[in-house]
Amino acid sequence: MDIKLQYTPHNNQNILNTSFFLYFAHSSFNFLSNFLFPFVLIFRPWHYLKGFFVFSPLLSASRFFSFFPRPL
Repeated sequence: MDIKLQYTPHNNQNILNTSFFLYFAHSSFNFLSNFLFPFVLIFRPWHYLKGFFVFSPLLSASRFFSFFPRPL
């Protein structure tokens, strides 16, 4: 079996989780998050930054716009 097919879901989920982690580490004043920010960036920085620049405008826009479910 191909190794790319075997590890593709794991890598995509890893990119998704790390992009959220990088956004909250960048936007928070938690010492642990800000301390781990350069060390997480060592592993595949292009994938992490690509997800970071995708999610940071969405999450910053969610500060100003709050979406509620439709009334019945």
